[in-house]
Amino acid sequence: MTTHLVKASSKPKSINRIILGGSQILCIPDIGAKLILEWYNFEHHHSGLAGFTSNQVFAGDYHKIAVQKQSVLDTQYRNHQI
Repeated sequence: MTTHLVKASSKPKSINRIILGGSQILCIPDIGAKLILEWYNFEHHHSGLAGFTSNQVFAGDYHKIAVQKQSVLDTQYRNHQI
């Protein structure tokens, strides 16, 4: 799902539209748009990005995090083999 933030031309200046995927449009005040985009980029773990946040991928931190995750998984697997 792709998210774009665009100014709404037919709405008051304090309203933005967040386009979620195809035809889903959410109109919210500017402060709400900022909060949603901060959550989406910094807290939401995207299934399409292998469970990483957009910020982790954009900043390149996902390599280090992937190694840490794999280390934990390997340890748990060794300690809990059937």
